Amino acid sequence: MRAVIRETAQQQLQPIIALVDLYQRGDPAFVDAVIGFFRQAENALAQLRLPEASALATRRGLILAARDGYRPDDVNDGPKRKAVRAITMRLLAEAEQELREVVGRQDAWLAEMNEKMVQLVAVGMSEGVIPMPPSQPRARWVAGVWKALGKANGRAMHAYLSAALQASDRHHLLEQALERLESGA
Repeated sequence: MRAVIRETAQQQLQPIIALVDLYQRGDPAFVDAVIGFFRQAENALAQLRLPEASALATRRGLILAARDGYRPDDVNDGPKRKAVRAITMRLLAEAEQELREVVGRQDAWLAEMNEKMVQLVAVGMSEGVIPMPPSQPRARWVAGVWKALGKANGRAMHAYLSAALQASDRHHLLEQALERLESGA
């Protein structure tokens, strides 16, 4: 699940470049495009039950409030359109930072678990419990390798990873470790 969270948050970062380009060009569609971006990102993160979804909804609400005349204390009373655009850009920058933090937290967790998975695979290899990979179906082979690793001297690490990782993350990390092993990297 953490791999899915990481990829989902990473995908939400992709449209930001185009949104900043709209801002730079002074495009009147900028504010509505950011509102749409926030809505789409909220929905993606809400499906994963991430609290950052509500933070994005709040930022979207602040843009709407700015259209209604709300101004933070540090925004001067210039033309309404410029103030709304400036507030929107600031909120977009905050959202980008928060999404990058989500990606960073998931990367850190996955890196730690990946290190442990590699250690477990190394134990399994040294004990000869990892069978040669078939051409198809690979998913079944990976599942079989996971079971075999539970019988090796790395049972404690196997139990730890079983408790610490959801099945999808375990499969993802084991698949990566096995691919590196196969490629000799």
